[in-house]
Amino acid sequence: MEVQILIPFFIYLLVLLVVSLYTSRNQPKGMDGFFLGGRKMSPFIISVSSAVASRGSWLLLGFTTQAYIMGLPAIWMAVGFVLSEFLVFLFLGPALCKYSADHNCHTLTDVIVSRFKDENHSLRIVISLALLTFLISFVTSQLAGGSRALYAFLGLSATNGIIITGVIVFLFVFFGGFKTLSYSDVLHAFIILVVLVGLPVIMFARKEGFEEIHADILLVHPEFFNLKTLSFGALLGFFSIGLGSPGNAQVLVKFMSVNKPAMFPRMTLVNVTTNILMVSGALFIGLYARVYFPEADSIPGADAQNVYIGLAGEILPPLLLGVVMVSVFAAVLSVAGSQVLVAASTVINDLYKKTFNPYMELSEATLILYSRISVVVLIYLAILAGTIIETDFSEFVLFGWAGLGASIGPAIISTFIWKDTTRGGIKAGVITGAFTVIVWKNLPFLSDLMYELIPAFILASLAIWVGSKVDKKLMLRKYNRKARYEDIKRDPFLG
Repeated sequence: MEVQILIPFFIYLLVLLVVSLYTSRNQPKGMDGFFLGGRKMSPFIISVSSAVASRGSWLLLGFTTQAYIMGLPAIWMAVGFVLSEFLVFLFLGPALCKYSADHNCHTLTDVIVSRFKDENHSLRIVISLALLTFLISFVTSQLAGGSRALYAFLGLSATNGIIITGVIVFLFVFFGGFKTLSYSDVLHAFIILVVLVGLPVIMFARKEGFEEIHADILLVHPEFFNLKTLSFGALLGFFSIGLGSPGNAQVLVKFMSVNKPAMFPRMTLVNVTTNILMVSGALFIGLYARVYFPEADSIPGADAQNVYIGLAGEILPPLLLGVVMVSVFAAVLSVAGSQVLVAASTVINDLYKKTFNPYMELSEATLILYSRISVVVLIYLAILAGTIIETDFSEFVLFGWAGLGASIGPAIISTFIWKDTTRGGIKAGVITGAFTVIVWKNLPFLSDLMYELIPAFILASLAIWVGSKVDKKLMLRKYNRKARYEDIKRDPFLG
């Protein structure tokens, strides 16, 4: 059985190798080429790539679990992140695309810092550290997702699964680059959509249609399809997932790779369509898995997070089961690969080159070599975190998502929509958002009350507003003192 499962996996790796070889031959040279595809990426490729890189294995393993546990009300979570991504794509996308090209920005940190004077590099350091902290957490979650699949399908231990997944991600990013990752995402989107659409179709065919499945579930769980069963707090929590989209670093960077801001309305349509198709399939899988697993105890491992894999094991032969395993790895590589590349650009471009060695002349080839070395270190840290920290897959995902959303999201939005934003305000917002997420998450009485992204996003936005107001007043006082001093120098009697 294991051999049959592995056949699709090896075929997938072979196809991935072909895509990687093809794209790496035509990949633009230099930092722009490695991190942004030379800013000449196809709008269609970026639209699809962004949809896959946004959700990753959380869609397959996390959202299906929520749908299985909560029933139809889980759709509000999907509405939250699809709507927010639509708005981010439509409004932030063109702005990031144009601004980053006009100011030669390679990273998100470049975009924010370029708007403000940052002589001592304090703002660049603060943003970079926030990005690295939560990106590594997010990458760790993806390795945990791949490990879960390897355990379920092949019986590998969690540690071995994390290491193997990490090595695959490392090889994928180390020998590729932005263009390779983006083109591979189209392949990954196709695989994921085939499985997410195919599983419900097979399920309905085996149970003689939708109506029979629906009726069987209602007999056991009468409120399962009632959208009004959620409390206001739970509904707010579901919608709040969308607050993470403005800080979704691996997607925001993709906006910088397109050289046609006017294409974003069409790109938004492609992205939203892809998102809706994937979310619909995942929702159906989670909902109608209740027919096969009336209670969570009946799922393999007695763990609701195995519902996607467990359902596939119930209704598919071994060969097709291998395709389901491939879909998990496709999702993992899409997200983890993009996040590792963003983290590597932060380490080399933002910290090494522009913070600690701003006057050192380094060739593009040297910087790319250092970037590849940083990929090794970052993957190692993610593997280490995954094997040491005893936190489940969903916890890693939600923590990383909240951290990026609260620390980077308000900073990016303020940079583009509020002309009175200052360096001090942005710094206060990033620190407040990151600090609130970490503290809120680790205090049970707070984390049980509300998802940390909500208070952290609000407090970070407030900190930017207050910090900018205070910063403006301080700068005005400094300017007035300087002007007074100059006046006294010209006319001592004024003193």
